[in-house]
Amino acid sequence: NLLDAFARARASRPDAFLVVVGAGGDLDALKRRVAAEGLSDSVRFMGFQPHAVCVDLYRAADLYLQLPLHEEGVSQTALEAQAAAIPVVLGRCPAMEDSVKPGGTGILVDSLDAAEAGGAVAALLADPARARRMGQEGRRWVCEAFSYEAVSRRYLEVFARAAREPRRG
Repeated sequence: NLLDAFARARASRPDAFLVVVGAGGDLDALKRRVAAEGLSDSVRFMGFQPHAVCVDLYRAADLYLQLPLHEEGVSQTALEAQAAAIPVVLGRCPAMEDSVKPGGTGILVDSLDAAEAGGAVAALLADPARARRMGQEGRRWVCEAFSYEAVSRRYLEVFARAAREPRRG
């Protein structure tokens, strides 16, 4: 679905370029499909990259796209992209909904709907001012909501509530 969404976005934005970072899964099948569909000039497979390289890639990107096909946890990479002031387009599932402020820091789409995902990508690419605003809001939000201090405070609140509750059993 990632490739389908990219192909849809590229239909209206022929200059769009997709960088795929990571290894495993159906990567070989995706590479074969890119070649078969004649997209090799607009898709680059980077494989596994160390964190420092990923940070540089986020900073160079116009947006971050992740379309999970199954339930996943909160997306660390989506948070990292937002921390780098990059807007995100994420496939909707409960944990992804915790990884973005829809409309504020990015866009939630149906992972199985390539037209919706591709449309969201194309819309952000066509409106750099909107993408920049979302990216800036994403950086603010991630730095406030996911800082060590904020996360530590939430853990302490959970522990304090647990300590006040009577023991069961």
